[in-house]
Formats: sequence, C-alpha cells, structure tokens
Amino acid sequence: MKTNIAIVVPTFNRPHCLMRLLDALAKAEYSQNTDLFISIDDASVQTKTVAIAEEYLWAFGSKKVIRNTQHLGLKQHILLCVDIVNDYDAIIVLEDDLVVSPYFFAYTQQALAFYSAEEKVAGISLYSYAITESGFYPFYPKQDGSDVYFMQVASSWGQCWTKQQWNAFRRWLKEHPELKSNKPLPDYIQSWGAQSWKKHFIHYLIDTDSYFVFPHQSLSTNFGDPGTNTDRKGLFQTPLMQGNRNFQFQSLTASQSKYDAWFEQNVFQKGIYNSSNTTIDVYGERALDSVLTPFLISSKKCNQPIQSFGIELSDYTQNIMQDVKGEFLHLGATKDFIDKKPNREAFFPQLKGIKDLVFHEFIESEATERGRAAFEKHMYNQQYPTFCILIIADTSDGLALTLNSISRQKYPFVDVKIFAKTTLSIHPLPEHINSLQIIESADDQMVLDALTTSSYAYGALVQSGDEYAEGALLAAKNIFKRFVDIHWLYGIVVGKHNGVLQAPKPICKRRFTERLITAEVETTGTTSLRSAGLFFSEYLAKESIKKMKVNGLSGIPHQLWLQCIRETPLYSASFYAAYSGEKEVKRSQPFSFKQWSFEKNIPYLRYIYYRQEKFPAVVRFEHKTNAYYLSDY
Repeated sequence: MKTNIAIVVPTFNRPHCLMRLLDALAKAEYSQNTDLFISIDDASVQTKTVAIAEEYLWAFGSKKVIRNTQHLGLKQHILLCVDIVNDYDAIIVLEDDLVVSPYFFAYTQQALAFYSAEEKVAGISLYSYAITESGFYPFYPKQDGSDVYFMQVASSWGQCWTKQQWNAFRRWLKEHPELKSNKPLPDYIQSWGAQSWKKHFIHYLIDTDSYFVFPHQSLSTNFGDPGTNTDRKGLFQTPLMQGNRNFQFQSLTASQSKYDAWFEQNVFQKGIYNSSNTTIDVYGERALDSVLTPFLISSKKCNQPIQSFGIELSDYTQNIMQDVKGEFLHLGATKDFIDKKPNREAFFPQLKGIKDLVFHEFIESEATERGRAAFEKHMYNQQYPTFCILIIADTSDGLALTLNSISRQKYPFVDVKIFAKTTLSIHPLPEHINSLQIIESADDQMVLDALTTSSYAYGALVQSGDEYAEGALLAAKNIFKRFVDIHWLYGIVVGKHNGVLQAPKPICKRRFTERLITAEVETTGTTSLRSAGLFFSEYLAKESIKKMKVNGLSGIPHQLWLQCIRETPLYSASFYAAYSGEKEVKRSQPFSFKQWSFEKNIPYLRYIYYRQEKFPAVVRFEHKTNAYYLSDY
C-alpha cells in the first residue's frame, strides 16, 4: 500500500527562489501522484510570487496555491503548512530557498516505510549537516554501515512528517508553549527569535527523548538566500545525491550514529567510560551545569585531566578513539573543568595550513598598499559605509573627536562627507577613513543629495562632537546583513557629561512608532532622539530620504526621523552606538499607566501596550552564540 504524500512549499517575498525550487521539483522522479501546495505568506503584496505560483504547471498531481492575506511570520506559517498533513499520510516541507535532488522522493518513500512505526522517530530529514548549528564547526557523523544517522535536532531545510508524528508534536506544543524543561537546552537554541518553530521542535525532541532521521548524503540543500530570518548565504550548502539507490536503514535502537542537540555523539564506549557515565563535548559549547554525568570529554580546560588528546584528525571524536597524543581534548571529572569555550579557530588547524600554503603567493603579490586595500575591500563586501557629518554651528569644535572615533573603529573604507557653513581644513587624513570630502557653504539640498546618491553598504548622519562607541560600525553592518527587512536602526546613545558616561535609558524607552515620534516633533518641534545612534540602509536613503523636504540645515535631523518612520519601522538595537556630549532633550510627559506597566514589565499589560503601539522588535545580541536575534520584549 502506497503512502499518500503531499509536498508543501512555504514562501515569502523571494520569487526567484521559489522559481528555482519549482524547477528542481519538476526534474525530480515520482513513483505516484503527489499533490503540491504553494503557501504564500502575506500574498496581498507578493504579486510576483503569486504570479509564479499560479502559472506553474505541476504534472504529478493536483496543485493548490494558498494565499494568506496577512503576514503570519515564519513560525505560524510553517505550523499552518504542516497541518495540511491531516489530509494525507505524510507531508514533505520545502522552504523556498532550497533545491532538491532528483531522488528526494524515493528516499522519503523508503524512509517512511522503514520508520513509520518507530515511536521515538519524530521526523525525517532530507538534508544532511556538514557543519554544526551550535557553533559552525565541521561535523562528521559516524558511519555505522547504514545510510542514516539520528539527531535531537529538527530539520528545517527539507523534512517530512507523518500525520502521527506531527500531531504528537502539536499536542505537546499546546502543553509546552514556552522553552521550559527539566532537561538542559543548548544556549544557541534558546537565543533564536520568536519566529522560530524549530526551537520548539528541538525542545520537544529533548523532552520526549526522540530523534530526527538524517541521511549521510543530502537530498536537499540550503541556498541561504537573504530573507527575514537568515542571511548566511552558502554557509549550510551541502552536495546533493545525484544517483538513485536502495537505501540501507538502521533502527534507532541499533544505530551507533546518534547525536544530541549539541551535535555531540551520545553512543560512546572507551574502556570504563561510556554514554551512561561520560558526556562528550568536543566543541566546548555545552554549559557545565547542563552536564549530568560524573565524567566529561571536552575541549574546555581541565584542571586534573585523566587523559588528554590532540586534534590531528578532522573527525574530532576519532582523536579520542585513536588515542592521538596532545593537549586539546581532555577526559576528566566534570567538576574539574573550567566553563569557558575554547577559541573557535583552534578547531581548524588543517585549514590554517592550507590557507598559508595556497594563498601565500597571492598575498605576497598584493603587497602594495593599493593591492592590500583592494583585498580588504573585497572582504568587506565591496561597499563602504558613508558618514555624513553635519556642522550646524559656525565652528568645527568636536569635529576631531567625531573623526577620531570613526578612525578608532579600524573599519576600512569609510567615506566621510562634512557639511559646514565655514571653511575647514583637515590634515592629515585620519587612519581607516577611505575618503573625506568637505562641502562648504552647505545647504539642506546638498545634504539630502549626499545621503541619497552615495554608494554605500549603510549610512549615518551625525553632528560634530558625537563620538562612536567601539565596534558600532561593525555591529550596524552585521545587523543590516542579518535582517534584510531592517532598513534603519537606532543603537544605544550614552550621554557624556564632563567626561563621565551617563546611564542610558532602559531599552523599553527606546521603542519608537510613527505616532510617538510624530506627536513629539509636532508638540515640541524637536525629538529626544540623537542622530548619533541612527544608521540607515542604502535602500532607505534612495527610496525614502530623497522624498524629504526641509527648510534649513537645523531641520534635517528631525525631518529625517519623521520621513523615515512613515516609510518603514525604526528598530531599536541593544548595542552601544555612540557617546554624546549633549544631554538628550528632556520633555515633560503626563503619567501613562500603560507605559508604566510596559516599563515595569507587568506581562499581561505590557503585551497589550506592545500590541496597541505596534512596536517593532528589538535587535538583541547573544554573546554565547555571537549572533543577533529579534525579541518582542
């Protein structure tokens, strides 16, 4: 009896990606009629995506285009898409930035036939990891004679669920809506944003001691095209299987290739040490308080190791099994380890040797400053940030402070444009500033022209005397690269009075909406926001700022806020962006119970206020995973 399988493709605002995936699906082999669903998030504004979906001819079964009339977000969209499985025996989910092997359907059929009765198998992956999501380390799952391995990690780049598997998760999710568990959860998973459905499924796998089945060779791969929740193009790409075969499967209980949510092997035996008394932590990503066994093998430092191993073999666990001599991995009592991650670069000794060998001549041939500059420019994505410094008064006081703070960033290829009413002379050019242009006798139109015509990765408008905090330029660059929907952001500005830093306002007071900023400017003629913390994308400059109409240089900062926030939400970002010599504008404000409840974090009232004001999320930084994420609160 054939399993009734459907394919569902969730898509949002990436028509070229959708077309690429549909082309790959059309070239695949199908042994039975297979229905196709194309589900479009916020279809009311996705005209190109809707046209591609409607016009696509599906020759292997029925096709249905689902037009969601509102923006669901990734989590809700995926949950609704997979719920379609209730009309079938199983469903294959393929997000729009994937492509598939021609033999993905054959693999899915065979895997479903083998694992549909395995209670602890909670899903089937088409994708195979080559690097870990826990820290982007090379990953070599153990070859135990079968074509698959098992992990307590949910697949999100090509996966299949049976009706029973999915509904078991749905029942569990209803009872466990929050990430709370008696069992430890990895830090990298807990740092994912509110739009992640995957973190809940991994929580489910850990909580129920269940696993996903993964193939050793991928039947799908991720392009990593920029989208709402990703920008890591190419990072997770893997080679696709290009030949058909009969797959060799292994039961979960018999498998010797099983991994936990930290991508660490949990079937282990070395002398008296095994998976019941020893935890493996070769990547060093596991917090010590999450280790429940008396012994540990880890790349963390150990005060009294029982035995130590090197890192000569690329498959790190083989260094342990082969007793490779060295001082990188340690076996010891868990209590004797120091809870500090090792340097990530230490995991790539072979790659360092290859780089030195292969690129030595290239680097030497680019020894001139011009050649090195070209190489660095390539490394920084071929674009410069442009900083427009506005000097409103008839003095350049504070200008040196501003320029030096940009120079101290050690960020190459910064273009600076200075707008002044008087004659200025700056010598020498500060280090790390690619070009500096002084526009004298400037008017408001000159400033707008510079903001909208420059070519840059992102831009900023600051006033003379503002001082950038260390790492601010790189932080802004990484946020724009990580979140393609963010077109302008406001980092924390710290007041500086007589050289002493003033404590910044709580992050909840730096949440902005069009209504709040418009009311403030209309009432007071100004805004309490400092332009020093403002960064904007090239898109915003060319599409929104050019529409500004101002009268005089002094009106530009305030009008900039008003114009931009009418076009797109302003995101607060929790990094220190700048120091300001001036105090922020103080304004009297009547007591608001709703605002008070938001600042005091009274959950229910805070939620109501958040929804009523329609605040955008805050961009936060997770130090443990070195990654940015969005948080509603």
